Amino acid sequence: MAQKPKPDKIEKPVVKPAAVKPAERPFTVQSYVEFLNQKKLMGAKCKDCGHINLPPRIVCAKCYKGNMEWVEVPGKGKLASFSTIYIGSSFMNAKGYSPKKPYCFGTVDLDAGVSISGHVKGVNELDADSIKIGTRLKVAYEDGKETFIDRSGNKQERPKVFLTFIPE
Repeated sequence: MAQKPKPDKIEKPVVKPAAVKPAERPFTVQSYVEFLNQKKLMGAKCKDCGHINLPPRIVCAKCYKGNMEWVEVPGKGKLASFSTIYIGSSFMNAKGYSPKKPYCFGTVDLDAGVSISGHVKGVNELDADSIKIGTRLKVAYEDGKETFIDRSGNKQERPKVFLTFIPE
């Protein structure tokens, strides 16, 4: 299969403010997960210095100010690091992963200038040498379920979208 020529320079994508007012959604992991469930990769952008915090924070990690706004972050970037996991969590084992069927988890340096970790699919997990740092990846949201246990111990299955990356 012919490979696409790689551009010499990746242009930094335009990150636009979201149509969500901060008062409507606090800058919390819960809000981040709610956006993921809508298949949106959202970060908190500092209005003072422009730094994007992903996952979001209420205070900028660069200038320590709290003047934040929600922005949708384009989900394309390069694989920065990865691990092939043979002995995974019970959650991943329940999804069918095992020592005979490992999975890849990696950190992606997004073109928007931030990094995020996630499950990397579409690579040969059984041959770690074939997985190359710098591989272009894009977000591919994965529909799934999670078991939620409330403070009273009641269990509830509910839909959840997981952040996954695949080769472009």
